[in-house]
Amino acid sequence: MLHFSGVFSLFIHLDLPASGVFLKSGGIITPYNCQEIRIQDCDTINIEKMRKGEGMKKIRNVVFLLGISVILAACSESENAGPPVGEQEEKGYDILETTASAAEGPQFLEHANGSIPSIYEETAGHQELLTHIPCYCGCGESAGHDHAFDCFIDHVNEDGTVVWNNHGMKCGVCLEIAARAVDMKNDGYSDKEIRETIDKAYIDSGMEPTSTPKPQA
Repeated sequence: MLHFSGVFSLFIHLDLPASGVFLKSGGIITPYNCQEIRIQDCDTINIEKMRKGEGMKKIRNVVFLLGISVILAACSESENAGPPVGEQEEKGYDILETTASAAEGPQFLEHANGSIPSIYEETAGHQELLTHIPCYCGCGESAGHDHAFDCFIDHVNEDGTVVWNNHGMKCGVCLEIAARAVDMKNDGYSDKEIRETIDKAYIDSGMEPTSTPKPQA
């Protein structure tokens, strides 16, 4: 969906006043008559000139700004949406796959071993936690990840579709960190305690952690 908030407010400047008056302070078209405000604050104008000259200039400016807004919105949506639902695409050395919701797992998990599918499922339900847990596999530098959640889910779109990442299923460190964090959460530990435990366990691993903000509690 393209977003145009704030763009259409520009069109208010296209209204032409019956009195043909500009305010000198900003050149904004106003319906006021010069007799109703201080005469030194006003300029009378030729309405036809406004329609043919400055009016057209304003129209062109608004159309230009609107066009730029549409392009930027489309680019932003294109960058964030991921592949269409049910399809995959490559992202570096990883595979992204979009499903209709978090309740529907990606096809690349169909032949995954052991507890990997359940770790992915738990990850989807613990986004708030895992976006505050760093990964220590080096994916911050190699894949641009910001936290452990990125290893399993690239992002969730506004319409609820989920773009899964197969990075986590290939990495023992990713799987271990996510599983441990979720298990501790289910055992009643706070996000802060979980973060401290993960950091303490991997700080001497020799790998650079992702640049992940710490939880407040």
